[in-house]
Amino acid sequence: MGKKPKEKPAKAKAKAGADPDPAAEPDPWICEECGQENPAEETICVACGAPKPAVVDPRFDGYVVGLVQTCEPVPGKDKLKKLEVDVGESAPLRIVTNASNVKVLGRESQIVATLARDNRCMSRPNRRAARLSAHLVPRLCKDAFGACGCNSPRQSQGSLVPRICRNDPATGYSWRDVHDDLEAGVYAGCYGWDHAAYWGIAEAKAGVDLKEWYKTRTEAEFYLPEFKELIDDPATHRDWDRISTFDPLGMTAHPPTIAACKAKLDIPELKDLRIDGQIVLPSNEIVTSKCAISYAWNIPLMAERVGLSEQELREALHKFSHDSRLLDPNVKTYLPAVGGLTIYTFGDARKLKDEKTEVCVRVHDECIGSDVFGSDICSCRPYLIFALREAVECAQRGGVGVVIYFRKEGRSLGEVIKFRVYNARVNQDGGDRPEMYFHHTEAIAGIRDARFQTMMPDALNWMGIRRIDLLCSMSNEKYEAITGAGIQVVKRVDLPDTYIKDSMKVELDAKIASGYHSDRVEEEQMLHTSDGSRVVVAKVGAIVKDEPLAKTTVGGCPSEGMLCDSTMLGWSGGGAGAAALLPDSFLVGGPPPDARPRTDGK
Repeated sequence: MGKKPKEKPAKAKAKAGADPDPAAEPDPWICEECGQENPAEETICVACGAPKPAVVDPRFDGYVVGLVQTCEPVPGKDKLKKLEVDVGESAPLRIVTNASNVKVLGRESQIVATLARDNRCMSRPNRRAARLSAHLVPRLCKDAFGACGCNSPRQSQGSLVPRICRNDPATGYSWRDVHDDLEAGVYAGCYGWDHAAYWGIAEAKAGVDLKEWYKTRTEAEFYLPEFKELIDDPATHRDWDRISTFDPLGMTAHPPTIAACKAKLDIPELKDLRIDGQIVLPSNEIVTSKCAISYAWNIPLMAERVGLSEQELREALHKFSHDSRLLDPNVKTYLPAVGGLTIYTFGDARKLKDEKTEVCVRVHDECIGSDVFGSDICSCRPYLIFALREAVECAQRGGVGVVIYFRKEGRSLGEVIKFRVYNARVNQDGGDRPEMYFHHTEAIAGIRDARFQTMMPDALNWMGIRRIDLLCSMSNEKYEAITGAGIQVVKRVDLPDTYIKDSMKVELDAKIASGYHSDRVEEEQMLHTSDGSRVVVAKVGAIVKDEPLAKTTVGGCPSEGMLCDSTMLGWSGGGAGAAALLPDSFLVGGPPPDARPRTDGK
């Protein structure tokens, strides 16, 4: 211990976000005991025999394993507990949580933490509380997985954090350039997207040049004021430089790639909504404004978004499209042959310009079997119906409800693969079960998911949404993509048990085990916490004060009753003391695990 470790020779840093060279030799390591430099493959020092130091994942900074010394309920609070947690002498820290329930003990290596399942209205200070929640635990490192929301294996190293890039219009290829190139007809792909082949046949039969026809606008054109005024407001444009998947000016473009209209929805499950005469009519129909968007990919920015070089992306798209223009570096916009998305808004979308407006959002990926025909093997339609209800009720409270429907059937793998997976699931030995849920998809499709959720927030950025009060989604990947796009999520709303049939539980249990958010899991963890439990403790270097504290921004969220000098992973408001039960094998004061925690307290 006496000798100072040798300084490691400086090495040229790889370009940020670039995949490491598989052929490159791994770096040697320096012994902390004697300072000896050792080959990377050695697990003990060749000079003194000391073990190779553990490499701590940077996502675990601010977390440590703690041992619950005492656990007692808070009087009058059936879902609140106060814990005294020992984190060992090796990890001194102070913890911060709701100031009304917490004090810092004499030893810096001990804390008192308040654990609770958070209430629905997180914005109310009297309901803010620390959470005992599975999603606060850092998830399994994705170094061996596909980048940016695709959790399928790939050979090269991927990035954990979605790279939602902001392209500098002065030096890069921006959304303005995408618009200009579309106007000039400089793009790969075909105007028509997933309908292009039909248009080609129709054009030949009718003798009309449809490509030229669609560049014209008629006197009958009408631009829905709710959307037109929203997107014309310069304040809405603040995050448009993040957009990589479509032309933000597509509503008035030649040819157009965006159109919006009014509609009324007649949905049997929502006949019991309160009739207000404006949003819900006496006929029980629901008034909505809907906006269709077709894609126009910004190739350079898209490459950054999905963690590939631009050349890799061009070659990948060319392989599956045979469009030679994709190999021309001067062509930077691509109209992919895939379906786009539709935005349904409830209430006046222009209210989104007011940052005080309550916003409820559901981002939903197409599942025609469930959404349209009511197939009960998955929870897609129930969650869609529940989210529509939440969106309408939000609008009736004076807010804006937003449901965005993406054409990504079967995780963008398509129905043929989807049905083959269904067959494998229900016909396997032992029947359909959660632990085999993803295995069958990977065995049949070669990948688990092809949706790349980091593309999804573009629609939210286009509408100028910077805060979502209620996010009707349990998906960890959607949540990470949305927050990675600079949008604050105040509350994530689970699908209530009343919407879940027994046949849907395999899907939901598998997804929760893989990282989906679940209040049910959080409550189970809190209830099972007792003396002797091991928990992950958030080490934030903060000091709790007895006097009332002014609002402080922590991790992008407004907070009362605390001060904090570092961001906490998955923090969701109100302070956080401890989260996620661990097996007894984890050392007190050591780093937390790299896998999902237990929920049974063992």
